[in-house]
Amino acid sequence: MARPVKEGLEYFPLDIDFFDDPKILFIENLFGEKGELVVVKLLTWIYRNGYYCEWNDEICLLFTKKSFSNFKPSFVQEVTAELLKRGFFNESVFKRFGSLWS
Repeated sequence: MARPVKEGLEYFPLDIDFFDDPKILFIENLFGEKGELVVVKLLTWIYRNGYYCEWNDEICLLFTKKSFSNFKPSFVQEVTAELLKRGFFNESVFKRFGSLWS
């Protein structure tokens, strides 16, 4: 019996300097450790299905409710907006397609 085709990735590499990246340092300074956690969980959300994900208010709500017990979707949206502003995700692709690309 053939092995089923898996969507997304089994794992993704996390550079040892990830938390020293200026983009992530801004997130930490603005949102604390909770902001960093949003970034890492968002990356796992994206890589679960490939290299990008659609992102809007409804998906943010689902992501927040699945990933965090005490975070508000508005907090996750603020972190995501800062990631777009800082170039962690491609802002022009987001504006055009409504997707976050890793």
